[in-house]
Amino acid sequence: MSTSFRQTLSETRARDVMHSPVVACDPATDLRDVAAAMAQHRIHAVIVDGISHDPPGDRLVWAVVSDLDLVRASVNVAAGTVAADVSATPVVCVDDTDDLVVVAAALAENDCTHAVVTDGVRPVGVISTLDIVAALVADDRIATA
Repeated sequence: MSTSFRQTLSETRARDVMHSPVVACDPATDLRDVAAAMAQHRIHAVIVDGISHDPPGDRLVWAVVSDLDLVRASVNVAAGTVAADVSATPVVCVDDTDDLVVVAAALAENDCTHAVVTDGVRPVGVISTLDIVAALVADDRIATA
């Protein structure tokens, strides 16, 4: 039986392919430490945890520092620059129960490569466009002809 890309994505949940645990840092984290975390974990994005509070529910708002954010900052970084200062990557949040069609659409709509996966309250993982591509490759039901 062959299947389509869309069928594979609709049958796969974010929690099935996300990277967990979350690699996060405090907004005041030095950029060298953010870069070290990326290198150590071989990842392209670190969540900046609790960047601000969003009334009225006073829920935490996260940010993301991507490898590209760090590269951009390296050109004109000032002494004392921290994670909160360079977290330019838009944050896309998806639920861990969302299927990959929803995740892919959110990433494409926001021109992002990483999404924060939440359990409805807090980050529980990160999913990238490469994770979605890997899910497609892993499904041997997809027709190649």
